[in-house]
Amino acid sequence: MATGLARGAAARGKRIAFGDGRRIAWDQHSKEIFRGNPNIAPPGSEADPDLEWIDYRTGHRIYNRLDRARRRWIWNMDFRPMPGELLFDQQELAWAAGVGTGFVLMEPNVEEFKSWASNKRWAADRYDAVAARLAADGAEIVQFAHGDHRIR
Repeated sequence: MATGLARGAAARGKRIAFGDGRRIAWDQHSKEIFRGNPNIAPPGSEADPDLEWIDYRTGHRIYNRLDRARRRWIWNMDFRPMPGELLFDQQELAWAAGVGTGFVLMEPNVEEFKSWASNKRWAADRYDAVAARLAADGAEIVQFAHGDHRIR
């Protein structure tokens, strides 16, 4: 979602800094996901003049907020995310070219990364339904060879 929020910044001569306006907030995945993205400012560039700050970080999301008194989430129903983008270097593109084209990679066996957010994990039958629909449209479905569920 963050790469979608930042999309187009470089074309305006800007970079997006995600954080509180003083400190850029990155997690353990940010370096890999944002690598090579000219729209996103890394930690250490907080004082640079080309920054636009977006208060998008742990505990501060644009699409919802926590109502602590009533212990529930309030959703921003007007929020519409922009599709994000991942940028690949030449080595990654060369590797991908060797893997082939014309298939859809699906992997239903993902590790639990937020035990308190089990609703973020899709049920296996949903993966099966999407795979069946794509296959009916002529797509070749490929799955990694690990985990408990094999796509049907």
